[in-house]
Amino acid sequence: LLVCVMAGAGAAAVAARAPKPLPAAALALCVCVVASRVAALWPALDFSVVAALATHGAAALAAVPEGGLLLSHTDLHWNPARYLRACEGARPDVTHLSLQLLPYPWFARQHPLHPRMKRWPDVAAASTDPATERYERLLEGVA
Repeated sequence: LLVCVMAGAGAAAVAARAPKPLPAAALALCVCVVASRVAALWPALDFSVVAALATHGAAALAAVPEGGLLLSHTDLHWNPARYLRACEGARPDVTHLSLQLLPYPWFARQHPLHPRMKRWPDVAAASTDPATERYERLLEGVA
């Protein structure tokens, strides 16, 4: 996406300054400049081999007993475990809920996706701020 934005901005700048109609060579030059920058910077920006988040998600899932409940609070906790479960099939026995998403009114439509949850908390007065009493009530309602 960033490459496309950069290419579009470069092409727009060249098009604004170039005589009309814009020569194809000018557009090709813009594409080449962006492609050369991407090729030069890609090794430094490629984090596909960094396993820190995958390790974090796997550790969180490993800590949950069979058929247990994993409660995540932030995206850094939610996304790695969700990715491992949804994309790699890890721990289908675990129910994984986001404490940040749980209080939203639309989340009630998600209940059928979690058939092992026998009791749902009353989220009407819930809070996603861990420093509040309403957050403690949310936790008590889920646990």
